Amino acid sequence: MFSLIDSLVGETALLPHGQCLLWDTPLLALHAVSDALIALAYFAIPLAIVIFVRRRPGLEPLHLALALLFAVFIVACGLSHISSVVTLWIPAYLTQGLIKAATAVVSLVTAFVLFALIPRLLAIPSPAELREANRRLGQEAALRQGMVEDLIVARADLERRVEERTRAAVKIMENFEVTLRGSAVTIFQQDLDLRYTWIHNLRPPLVASDYIGRTPRQALPPEAAAVIEPFQREVLRTGVKDRLILAISRGLDEGVWYDIQSEPLRDDAGVISGLASVAVDITSQKAGEQQLRVLMRELTHRSKNLLAVVQGIARQSAANVPDVKTFTERFGARLQALGESHDILVSTDWRGAAIPDLARAHLGHFLAVSKERLTLRGPDILLSPEATQQIGLALHELSTNAAKYGALSNDGGRVEITWETRPSPLGVDLVLIWREIDGPPVVPSERTGFGHIMVTYLVPRSLRGTATLTPAAEGMLWTLTFPLFIRQNPHPPATPTA
Repeated sequence: MFSLIDSLVGETALLPHGQCLLWDTPLLALHAVSDALIALAYFAIPLAIVIFVRRRPGLEPLHLALALLFAVFIVACGLSHISSVVTLWIPAYLTQGLIKAATAVVSLVTAFVLFALIPRLLAIPSPAELREANRRLGQEAALRQGMVEDLIVARADLERRVEERTRAAVKIMENFEVTLRGSAVTIFQQDLDLRYTWIHNLRPPLVASDYIGRTPRQALPPEAAAVIEPFQREVLRTGVKDRLILAISRGLDEGVWYDIQSEPLRDDAGVISGLASVAVDITSQKAGEQQLRVLMRELTHRSKNLLAVVQGIARQSAANVPDVKTFTERFGARLQALGESHDILVSTDWRGAAIPDLARAHLGHFLAVSKERLTLRGPDILLSPEATQQIGLALHELSTNAAKYGALSNDGGRVEITWETRPSPLGVDLVLIWREIDGPPVVPSERTGFGHIMVTYLVPRSLRGTATLTPAAEGMLWTLTFPLFIRQNPHPPATPTA
């Protein structure tokens, strides 16, 4: 045991290595200093490896193991040089041998590992390859940066175009909204079950929430739904656009007429997915058509009446005339009088005529010099078209007679036309009076002419009234009384009592 310790620490019969150098101080110093510096360098290298490993994160386990192996190998080499310095003075050759043996083992392991790692080490890119790779990466990075910049520019341009298109779309929608708001057009869409999915510009007071998600049978009156649902299902079945004119009535509403056009909606595959419809409110058009039909019936009626009047005027004008010339003059004058009444009616859209306008139209050419010769007095009354025509004919006959024989045949005569309303059992009567003043004495005629028949019989009969023609001292006095307004039931039945 003690001999082993002695061998380790140098207590043996062997001589120190300095003895071999004959204790030459310069030579001893050379060996000692050289080995000491080598050992110091070997000890510094593992320290640098440890610092590198600690400051370089992300190393793989293999790299860490290789760093540890190199550190052990270098430390062992450093210990070998330290042992050489020691053996210069102490013959601890066994210790030196053990250190060298350990160093040899570590060296062999390191060499083996290095040879085993050569393929993997060779796979590590060289600095030139790394520089080339970095250059290519730089080019790719620059290319990608250019692409990114191009994408940024393209994105900005796309956003600008999208914003422009959006503004244009918004403007179109605003114009669409304004156009529809001022129109009688409602547009809507339905799915395959005819449920309303979208509806716009409903006729007030209706709102979209009354329809969305509901079918016509649920949202419309039953009689309207019974017509529109089969129509729309037929459009879905055939895939052909069609048209329907329908009146929809709600409660006390008289009904609204719609011109409905429906056509199928199709998806990207061309399969029918629903309906798109336009409903145009044509109530005013229907009312116009109805009014036109009424006007046509009224025109037909009035034309027949006018022809009957003309026929009567022609027949009576032809009686008791000596020649065709006299007939033509009288008949033409009476037709002209009838035409003047019609001119007034046309100017008022056939609503009627005021008595002053009618009187001035028929007596104006007789009073061209002095309008003071005509006096008009009475309430504001609008005569019916029939009364306008008949009273116009009477005024023509009276004014013609007054111009020939009465108050308008001299320079001082005047005509006074007055009218008033009076209550009657059937409603209200109008009393119209023609009075000639300051005319020549009236000479009664021995025969009854057409003018007399016109003012005393034809005109009052046409108006369901009565008339009198009285020859007065200063001129003719004509009084016409006819119903202006007739109550529908002047004598209602008495209410039964218990």
